[in-house]
Amino acid sequence: MSETTEQIALIEYCDWRANQDWRWGSIFHIPNQGKRTGFTHGQFIKMGLRPGMPDLMLPIPNSAYPGLFIEMKHGKGVLSPNQKERREILTRAGYLWVEARSFEQARSIIEGHLLLK
Repeated sequence: MSETTEQIALIEYCDWRANQDWRWGSIFHIPNQGKRTGFTHGQFIKMGLRPGMPDLMLPIPNSAYPGLFIEMKHGKGVLSPNQKERREILTRAGYLWVEARSFEQARSIIEGHLLLK
């Protein structure tokens, strides 16, 4: 599987779990990846594109964190300098920021976050 297919599987699972617990359906993708040039790139920057933002956010607080950010990586993928900087900013702000290498790992992280009262 690729990073994309792992993330799609995770979102499909979250949508399914949302039938039992609405909080699972709160997760969303932050579309910062992909190459954009010219006018489109400029428009995205003006609209708030921020290099290094993680792939997913779950804006549900628990007793320890105001929300959860997940950066999906697969295989030998590594964090970019922008991703490391964004991780520092978000964790300094109190958020839980995690790197997940599979659907299963990301699912387990979300489950743990939601179970922490």
